[in-house]
Amino acid sequence: MTDEGQTHYFPKATIFVFTFLALYVILIATMPAEFFYPFTASGSTYDYSFLSFDDIKNIRFLETVNITRPALFLNDEWFDFTAEINFKMRVTWESTNRIWFEHMTWEFLGFQQFDQMKIMEYNVIYGSAQHFILLKEHVIANWDSEYNASILTPVQCDHVSTKVWVMDTNTSRNDIEQAWDDGALTISMGFGFSDYETKMSAIDILGRLLLFQAPTIFGLTGDMATIINVILTVPFYAMVGTLIFLVAMMIIPF
Repeated sequence: MTDEGQTHYFPKATIFVFTFLALYVILIATMPAEFFYPFTASGSTYDYSFLSFDDIKNIRFLETVNITRPALFLNDEWFDFTAEINFKMRVTWESTNRIWFEHMTWEFLGFQQFDQMKIMEYNVIYGSAQHFILLKEHVIANWDSEYNASILTPVQCDHVSTKVWVMDTNTSRNDIEQAWDDGALTISMGFGFSDYETKMSAIDILGRLLLFQAPTIFGLTGDMATIINVILTVPFYAMVGTLIFLVAMMIIPF
């Protein structure tokens, strides 16, 4: 490519890169929540009698896990909504009898980043340090005998606001205090479209795209979602690589 050809191509490639990024951010940031993959049952055999009528009407994403308190250190379980909306939450139970919730915001090559989720239940008065920690007395204080569950709402971070149910793993016993003392709980987490923040930041949107973790939209999941992400991203990387090459050719004398 001649110097004149490089000069003409450089602004065109630059315009393409910035236009592509701007259009992608606008598209995802304005995406209506209804376009996200609809609710599917988690597949758990647990009796969902803890859901009220309003829950059944409004909850679109629901996962249930069993978690035990470790003798030492930590034990964690995942609420994995990846197939539906690219969301993962983690619940951790510490051997010192503390539970907390986190939302995984970023994952690449085994590295992960989390937002710690605040527990904002009105029935419990939290000190600032307790905002993120669930203790035995909080679970007992929020017990609802009608649904045989301790109900916490909202448990939230900057991206999503969820409803959490803490239950006895022994469904015939339904004694949450005994379940806590025995170190075995069932925990469900659910939320609806109105609780899911679809207008992500531009940095978050671009990061997901460039790391091949674009939000799952239009019902595309699994391999198909990955293929679409590759189709969008590979030409972008090719154009950026071309720009870097052109800049090097202009700066470095040969």
